[in-house]
Amino acid sequence: MKIRSSSLWSSWSALLFLVVCLFFATATVAQEEGECVASSPDGGSETCTSTTTATSTKDDANVDEMVMHGKLQIDWIRDSSTCGGFVNPKYEIRREIAGDSTTLLGVFAADDIAENEVLFEIPRECLVSTDNDDVCETAFMVVQEMLKTDDDDDSSFYAPYMNYLKTQMYGQLPALWSKPGRDFFEEILGKTADDDDDDDDDDDDDDGDYYLPPEMATDRDWIVCPSQDEDYEEMETYASMLVHLRGWDEVLVPLMDMMSHRNGEHWYNTNSNSIHAGKQRGDPVKVWATKPIQKGQQIYSSYDECTDCGGRKARYGTPEILRDYGFVEMYPQKWHFPHYQIDFGLDYADYDNIDEDNLKLTWNRKLPRFSDDVLLEAMEFFEFEL
Repeated sequence: MKIRSSSLWSSWSALLFLVVCLFFATATVAQEEGECVASSPDGGSETCTSTTTATSTKDDANVDEMVMHGKLQIDWIRDSSTCGGFVNPKYEIRREIAGDSTTLLGVFAADDIAENEVLFEIPRECLVSTDNDDVCETAFMVVQEMLKTDDDDDSSFYAPYMNYLKTQMYGQLPALWSKPGRDFFEEILGKTADDDDDDDDDDDDDDGDYYLPPEMATDRDWIVCPSQDEDYEEMETYASMLVHLRGWDEVLVPLMDMMSHRNGEHWYNTNSNSIHAGKQRGDPVKVWATKPIQKGQQIYSSYDECTDCGGRKARYGTPEILRDYGFVEMYPQKWHFPHYQIDFGLDYADYDNIDEDNLKLTWNRKLPRFSDDVLLEAMEFFEFEL
């Protein structure tokens, strides 16, 4: 089917190109997402757990470093001399295929878990944040705690968590990609002509507009806090990324950020009390199962449908997950195109027979800028192409 308006065709072609690019990336990037990721929680850690590929220790080739870091965090949280929290023995951090470090890292049910069964409870003092509810202050706190882990005695109270954070790769977010990578991403999104920048400085911030989401896709100011100490500027940038990537706004929650992000009634199977509302009362962070979880099934979190997610539930989707957590979320996906006033979802058409080539498109909202006939034709074309 052809679109009658050439200008509309051009815009929709660009939109379709973005979706197709991310569609193919889903089969690769999302599978590597040990996952996503989170800043508010933000959001994303597709929360997000770790996107880093695990490596074995030098002393024992059979030891998976990332799994080991997860177990050390569990021991630290349970230890009455440190956190004194609770972690359900059925809450298991491992590879999708146990013992195979090439498969994704996640949290799985070691035994059947009942609906409403508590998975873990972490005391407030074991969360990483400051009293001022400031993302940058948390980032600077991370720098100081990481420096303590460089000491022979691992003097940081948060050492098991900081040692895990230090395994995360730099540059996971589009804003911290190489300049050629950012330029290519901006080209796909259709950066508006008024915002073109001829300066090749890698540190240039991008606050331009795009024809396609997400907004501020490569804006470093969206991620990086102003440096407090030029001697540690690179480390501060790294810590800023970690807080944005793995935090619930300004709060880092050990263990919780190792849960992978996935929405949908077939996947999203946990909930928590409010991390932010409980801060004033000193409440621990508690996570529980929202449905029965069978032994071996993965335990998921959500970066945009969680208790603290607020407006994200309606206006946050797959492009924003990529911007904030550095991965393309697996199905179901949500796509919001405010420039075109279009809103739709993608999911498997049949969960009894999951097939990447058999997807269902659901139009969630349409506030047409164009005539109804032209918009309908465009939507029919887009649906056919997908």
